[in-house]
Amino acid sequence: MASPLRGDGEHVPTSDSGTVTMPHGLKMPNADRLAPVLDAPLHVPGSGRAPAFWMVGAHGGSGASSLARAWAPAGDALRTWPAADRYPLAVIVARTHITGLLAAHDLVLQATAHRIGGCAFLGVVTVADTPGKLPSTLRRKHSLLATAVHTAGGRMWQIPYLDAYRVVDPAQLPIWDPTAVTPELPGRRWRRTEAPDQVAPEIATVGAEIFAAAAAAR
Repeated sequence: MASPLRGDGEHVPTSDSGTVTMPHGLKMPNADRLAPVLDAPLHVPGSGRAPAFWMVGAHGGSGASSLARAWAPAGDALRTWPAADRYPLAVIVARTHITGLLAAHDLVLQATAHRIGGCAFLGVVTVADTPGKLPSTLRRKHSLLATAVHTAGGRMWQIPYLDAYRVVDPAQLPIWDPTAVTPELPGRRWRRTEAPDQVAPEIATVGAEIFAAAAAAR
């Protein structure tokens, strides 16, 4: 029996029953925990430049929409895999609470099994849901997620807790674009709660790294 095809035409290993096989020790999540793969583009022709990469929210409230606004080259994939778009380069976004880390892990396993259509998986951005260090249980979950991301060929990025993204309307926050100079990271966490006049260094740094990864993956 022929093995199924990835979106790029490469065959994916299957078992004798024809089901997609996973690397040793990994189990495919139930279908209801996976993100749908789109067969029509999200980007509307004539509505501006097509996103260079897409933010795939692992769960509601992940921060994917805010990051898609914060980075000019990004698009919000609306918790789907944008397989039919011009640049189907996908980054999973999740909060660092238990629901977020588990949901992100499920989508990483979906990418590992090549069940994301023609999308290219770039990695995962975790967004801190509270200030301070993660409890030990969540640190272990975050470490397991990082291992899964590495297995799938992606990268991990982390956005710390930024006060402005909690109390300021996202439409009022500045936008990072690839032509901007990335500011240096501060010695302590960026704490401004008013609408800032420049992009948070942490946002700019991660945006620049994702943009570079997307350019390399084309």
